[in-house]
Amino acid sequence: MTSTLDLSCLHTNQRLLVEELVRRGANVTSLDYNLELMRVSYKGTTEYLLDRASKIVPYLPSSLAADKHTAKLLLEESGLYVPEGRIFTGGDIEAALNYGDEIGFPLVVKPNTGSHGELVRSGLENREQLQDAIYALLHQAGEQSFFIVERHIHGNEYRIFITTKGDYAVLLRDPAHVIGDGKNNIRALAEQESLRRESVKKKEGSALCPIALDDIVLNYLQQKGLNFDHVPNKGEKIYLRLISNLAQGGVSTDMTDVIHSSVLSIAKRALQTFDGLPCVGIDFLTPDITVDQTTVTHAIIEINANPGLAMHHMPAIGRPRNVAAYMADVMFPEL
Repeated sequence: MTSTLDLSCLHTNQRLLVEELVRRGANVTSLDYNLELMRVSYKGTTEYLLDRASKIVPYLPSSLAADKHTAKLLLEESGLYVPEGRIFTGGDIEAALNYGDEIGFPLVVKPNTGSHGELVRSGLENREQLQDAIYALLHQAGEQSFFIVERHIHGNEYRIFITTKGDYAVLLRDPAHVIGDGKNNIRALAEQESLRRESVKKKEGSALCPIALDDIVLNYLQQKGLNFDHVPNKGEKIYLRLISNLAQGGVSTDMTDVIHSSVLSIAKRALQTFDGLPCVGIDFLTPDITVDQTTVTHAIIEINANPGLAMHHMPAIGRPRNVAAYMADVMFPEL
């Protein structure tokens, strides 16, 4: 049932795009908030917006990008560097363990589909940790789910948003961490930081999410000889996980103005690999994004056909980037 648009009912990423469309003169109404289905009317034209996807977003390349194993194959076919890895199912656990031994540790285990870093375990140092990670993933995702075992690549994680027009924005995504005050333990510091973030979000808006304290964090701390009760020294930075996903408490810093031109060239080639997509978000690993990239200094981890916008609009550190405008330019070019 069509209803008057209520922006508060939209999730943040869709809201940012809808606000940009309205600012450009489009009339946007909701057909179903739960389905995230909008009607967009402008200049005598009417089309639909599903989440952030319009009619210009083709099904096939979107599906290829969403399948992480397939995406890696296509990126390799294009001459781009991705971590060495293979796909397995719940019936292939022994083969996956043997493969891990073969390519060497540390390793990453992740589901073949999904987002927000869910069920991803990284920095696995031995066969036992690999086995535990596989069983944990299958327990939550289903016994016959597809999963990937791949080499863990050391480096900082960046998100590159890029469109077919060449507009782009880049973020450094730092994994969730706490800074010691010499008094409070890790759990208390994380809880205090989560409350601070909630307050900032209510007052002025923010892409910062609460810091998730889960078994992955506990296991990561234990590997370092720590636990939630450890009291860090004043000013000491304690990482809580290797995965830098913002939904789990990571911190974003805008890096758009300082990336090396080689990074932009790689990003353009990655977008062209999924011909037809108007824009993508690229998860990119490198020790230093400001220097010339070679095959031994970087890797593309994943391709996101429906990239997040809020992290660029509201970075924790640095200049906001209006990537909703970049997306509108390529998805609604007549507006």
